[in-house]
Amino acid sequence: MLARLGLLLTIALVAAAPASAAVVTSTEMVPVSSPDEVGLPVSLDTDVRVPSGTPPAGGWPLVVVFHGGGSDKANAFDASHAQAFAEHGYASLIYSARGHGASGGQVTVAGPKEVRDGFDVIAWALRRFPLDRDRIALTGYSQGGLHTNLLQAWAGDRSLNPEGIRFRALLPGNTPDVTFRALVDHDAVKLSFGAGLIATYQGGARGRVAPIVDKWIATAVADAPALYGGGDVCDWSGHDALASTMQADLAARSVGCRADRMTLPTLWMQAFDDELFPADMAIAMWRRMPDPANRLYLSMGGHGAPSADPAVEDEKLRAQIAFLDHVLEGRPLDAPRIVYWSRDPAVVLADGVRAWPRGAWVRHESPSWPPPGVRAERFVLGADGRATRRGRVTSGAVRLLPVSEDLGNDPIYRSAAPAAPPPTTHPGTLAAFATGAFTSDRELSGTPSARVAWTPDGPDSQLVLKVLDQAPDGTLTLLGRGVQGLRGQAPGTRRDVTVETKPTSAIIRRGHRVVLWVTAADSSFYKLYPGQAGGVLAAGRSSTATLPLRLRFSDAARGRPPGTRDAGGRPG
Repeated sequence: MLARLGLLLTIALVAAAPASAAVVTSTEMVPVSSPDEVGLPVSLDTDVRVPSGTPPAGGWPLVVVFHGGGSDKANAFDASHAQAFAEHGYASLIYSARGHGASGGQVTVAGPKEVRDGFDVIAWALRRFPLDRDRIALTGYSQGGLHTNLLQAWAGDRSLNPEGIRFRALLPGNTPDVTFRALVDHDAVKLSFGAGLIATYQGGARGRVAPIVDKWIATAVADAPALYGGGDVCDWSGHDALASTMQADLAARSVGCRADRMTLPTLWMQAFDDELFPADMAIAMWRRMPDPANRLYLSMGGHGAPSADPAVEDEKLRAQIAFLDHVLEGRPLDAPRIVYWSRDPAVVLADGVRAWPRGAWVRHESPSWPPPGVRAERFVLGADGRATRRGRVTSGAVRLLPVSEDLGNDPIYRSAAPAAPPPTTHPGTLAAFATGAFTSDRELSGTPSARVAWTPDGPDSQLVLKVLDQAPDGTLTLLGRGVQGLRGQAPGTRRDVTVETKPTSAIIRRGHRVVLWVTAADSSFYKLYPGQAGGVLAAGRSSTATLPLRLRFSDAARGRPPGTRDAGGRPG
């Protein structure tokens, strides 16, 4: 899922480690305990990198690197991480997961077989190499983050971890907490789920996908809530069986369903622009996991988004190494609890460009999320299209239809599909509300939301909130979106509906406005319900939006190397 990074990133990552450090790499096919889907034995293609020279008395500390879905152990991103860790003085282990690369078996996406595989391969490495079994860390992005977290979550299960292997640190990235909610967002199926999952695993895994994955896709395509399983999204009883529900299967793959087991020091990396596994998943886990030493790094370059600047990826790797040095080696850690990057819409992402330009994001440090100084500012959504904090408000009814085509304002869409036809806005598809022009730079950091009075025309409808920056020349930049699905409602009955976007951070420059769109659908991103209805939005004092805003702190970090500290702390 993360195989978009090329040679430049590889060079940058390897350069983070001492150039003089020599590494010995061993490659073996390692047999594992769980057979494939038809009962045949499975072996996994495995690389172990060990620093040259005499190992410490207890053996080399070990970092296990898990690759992303549809990829394998040789992809530039994960393999260069494994190399950098080894050059820094840690043994590293990376293998192609079952159904990937040259490994055997079929993909069940971080299921029980993959979890047992992880313990099997680590146990093999501990017997085969001079490694310190008391100093093991796990890391990986996307599917690799799932493996990282789930091995810790299931470490106490002797059927999966018969040798009682224990870990010391976790470094997951761009990965979910509750997996079902990553695919069915507030009762609306993300269109990226079916197509993206098929493309990722059928292509990258060469079609070696277990029937359970096909079952999830078929269930989501049918989009009938009764088929999901109902009840608690964390009820995994009976999971991974012939008749098990999608919800139970995904609960077994959800670290958020067993946060009490996530007691290890953790550095979690997540991207604000990742709409498959959005930033709220990492933030929620950071808040729930008990270790006060945990760190959070919120940046850019998520699933389907333009890639991050290689300098940012290099900083993230250096942060991971510093965290490992602290936890595994006992070295001091001079690092903030949170690093986060704010999108600056004044730096435009050109159509067809698949990488964020330097300066498109601004780096900050913070002890908390949202950052200190953020205030939830409430705006009334008037029928005249104004979002106002005080003064006269115009009331009125705005009829919305369940169609929305606004992709031209989505930088991720434009970078991926520059040749697509221009978007068409249909009458009645959009209620737009704009703030006044800001008189000074402000920072929008947190979770924007709207509470609107909605009268649906039919039993099933969706409400979507989009937050955009509007430049003085009219250029719109999408900053975030969120949905609330409404099923089984009484047609013609007014109700208050709250819609939240995903957490975001952006710089709203002087002279810019914040534009709020409320739509009865987002047909580019969420699957429409069969027979989905529109409805009437009551603009006026009964419909409001809340924006998390603070005065811009010093912009001194702009233009400095990514490793430098933000000089913020006092209002600018």
